[in-house]
Amino acid sequence: ENTLEAFVLAVRLGATGVETDAWVTRDGHVVLDHDGHHRRFPRTWIREVDRGDLRDHIPTLSEFYDEADAG
Repeated sequence: ENTLEAFVLAVRLGATGVETDAWVTRDGHVVLDHDGHHRRFPRTWIREVDRGDLRDHIPTLSEFYDEADAG
């Protein structure tokens, strides 16, 4: 699902790793998403929009690391 909740659950269930893709938004944030398309605007890549344009459930790499450190 590429959400923080899914990553945390996978680790709690014994996963030793997770698979995702990293994309850089137009304003320089590294976010984790499967296919890199902006779902609100068809045929628009994540790299073409700012972080604030993305849905809240798409985590940044920084948020992922913060969650991993807390877990």
